[in-house]
Amino acid sequence: MATRQQKKVGKVVQVLSPTEVVVNLGLADGVDHDTHFLLYRTGEEVRDPDTNESLGPLEVVRGIGRVKHVQDRLTTVVSARRKRARRLVRKHYPASTIGMYIVPEEEIIEEGDPEPFDNAQIGDMVRMQG
Repeated sequence: MATRQQKKVGKVVQVLSPTEVVVNLGLADGVDHDTHFLLYRTGEEVRDPDTNESLGPLEVVRGIGRVKHVQDRLTTVVSARRKRARRLVRKHYPASTIGMYIVPEEEIIEEGDPEPFDNAQIGDMVRMQG
């Protein structure tokens, strides 16, 4: 029977802004600049409706974060979700051989500032994602 590899779990120890938190995992725990974190809090216990067996507490996701700065035992994590702005750009070309302008529109989606975590708080759980 295959076992699932457990990912290191920690906690939010400081909220710097709606888009940045500090967690109590760092280089000593295997965090590197490619690590992502799932931020969540535990909700109520969920039970199987047929057997009434406990399935465990529901994980309420607060967001996904990426490493901004890593220290030995701490990591500053910034929200990995980005606001997206959509705009249409028209390119004007010279007249064609039949005297018409070709003016196609091109849609450009730009990524902007990080989106805030969903009300991240000290004590929220974090799990390393890779």
